[in-house]
Amino acid sequence: MGIEVVKGLWLKELICKCGNSNCKDTKNFTSEEMEFLQRISDVRSMMGIKMIITSYRRCPLHDYYRATSGHSLIKNDKLYSVALDVKPIGCTVEELYLFCEKRGFHGLGINVYLKYLHMDQKARVARWWYDEDNIAQTILYKEL
Repeated sequence: MGIEVVKGLWLKELICKCGNSNCKDTKNFTSEEMEFLQRISDVRSMMGIKMIITSYRRCPLHDYYRATSGHSLIKNDKLYSVALDVKPIGCTVEELYLFCEKRGFHGLGINVYLKYLHMDQKARVARWWYDEDNIAQTILYKEL
């Protein structure tokens, strides 16, 4: 399947999916990223589920195209590789949300319409949900 970055997480899942042949996404991972990815791998193992990673890294060009196509981007965590979006297989997105909340993930955003969970490890605690138009509605925000 390719290069395994941490157990059960493959490089192909993690790199930018813009499709641009000139994409500058790197295959190098910082220690902070490796720690975050290990936590994701641990969640997969502890829950005994699979997760489809729909977005981890995005190159600046990918974000430019998203911003010009109507997506609101203030600062994209995925440019800095401390966040990802996943679709769980083997549990509901709500079950995954509750499991990750108990394990101290800082940022969790749930979309029950598109059935994905945003997870991040920034220096704040935040919880939000996405409405049917995929617009985030904040329910908790606290600096650490």
